[in-house]
Amino acid sequence: MYYMNEVIDNEYKRLSKILEYIENSEEDYSYLINRCRGIFEEKKRKMKEEISALENLKIYLERNIENEQNIFLKNELKNELENLLEKIQKQKKIYKI
Repeated sequence: MYYMNEVIDNEYKRLSKILEYIENSEEDYSYLINRCRGIFEEKKRKMKEEISALENLKIYLERNIENEQNIFLKNELKNELENLLEKIQKQKKIYKI
């Protein structure tokens, strides 16, 4: 799964550069622009769904941290929450591109 996300991100960046080039070009590339925009919209939709799922997981972890009595498990949940928050920030940053 992680590898596929990396491939998608690389393709997204590559298409962003292509789109920027053809938008600044004097030739008519409207068919390519529309195709790229369709791909971007699909990518954004998927990222929005993933961010929403991560936010729900964050809430779940926060609740479990509050209720956990075992210190070791509480620390493990806190570590997972920190990792999750980093991933959410990264996804939001990419989403804004």
